[in-house]
Amino acid sequence: MNIPFGCAALSALVLTTSVASAEPSWIMKANESTLEFVIDIGGATVTGGFSDWTATTRFDQSQPETASLRVEIAMTSVYVDDPRAQAIGNATWLAVGDYPMAVFQAEGFDWTPDTGTLTVHGGLALRGITQPLTLTGTLKVNNGRGEAQIAATIPRLRYDIGVGQEAVGANVQLHGHFVATLQD
Repeated sequence: MNIPFGCAALSALVLTTSVASAEPSWIMKANESTLEFVIDIGGATVTGGFSDWTATTRFDQSQPETASLRVEIAMTSVYVDDPRAQAIGNATWLAVGDYPMAVFQAEGFDWTPDTGTLTVHGGLALRGITQPLTLTGTLKVNNGRGEAQIAATIPRLRYDIGVGQEAVGANVQLHGHFVATLQD
């Protein structure tokens, strides 16, 4: 039984960038960053992720409420560690032929520098459907280098992913590790 990881698209965690923003730009270090997901298939935990994605952010540490984030995920780069999920890219699941890109965009961070606590409210566009998505985690900034650990829950059925596939959990757990450096 091929059960694609529809929620993997969640990785579509897209961070938005304000084009006309005066905030400093941060550039993602792709070789140090990861975007992964976990889902339940028939009672077993299955992991996967995306190998081709970018995150762009504008962020002034003194004004996190003016930050912007945009994450673009090439859906064809999805991978999963379970042979039952090899159909993840087909029309029932991520429909990568029709929707090759997922995007998460957000404006404004709720960030507490002392503890690093981070909450980002935004929207995830996946399979032609945009739904609100909240990222939570931590952000540490030191000497022009930022590291964020984020998590989110993506309810796959809100994106018409794997409708009728009850052996697959309804929620996809997204985890990301983002490393970025301040652009000169």
